[in-house]
Amino acid sequence: MRPEEVPELPADVAAHLREEGIEELYPPQAAAVDAGVSRGESVVASVPTASGKTLVAELAMLSSVARGGKALYIVPLRALASEKKTEFERWEEYGFDVGVSTGNYESDGEWLASRDIIVATSEKVDSLVRNGARGSTS
Repeated sequence: MRPEEVPELPADVAAHLREEGIEELYPPQAAAVDAGVSRGESVVASVPTASGKTLVAELAMLSSVARGGKALYIVPLRALASEKKTEFERWEEYGFDVGVSTGNYESDGEWLASRDIIVATSEKVDSLVRNGARGSTS
């Protein structure tokens, strides 16, 4: 499966993936797309390291935002959150706004809600849920 064959993925994103050298999805990535990951279906990707799980998540996130939704990418460590935010910032040139939230409950819910893709640590997500963080979703 080629990037431009991924349903509901913006064409400019597919072209960018091709520019990055992704001409064909790996079999687990194609299986996730066939299972509906880019159409909002839930998918569990239990595959080895370096088999393309992050791209599967990106396909899900970018297609969700393109449909008017939001995306939350949860990581276990602050350093990994920073790394993934930097990695996902390549999508900002296509209009996707990326934010990061880590640590204790201190980020404003409206600030988080204003982002399309939020990278957060599991402890931050737990804190937000427990403290009932709310914000504008527009």
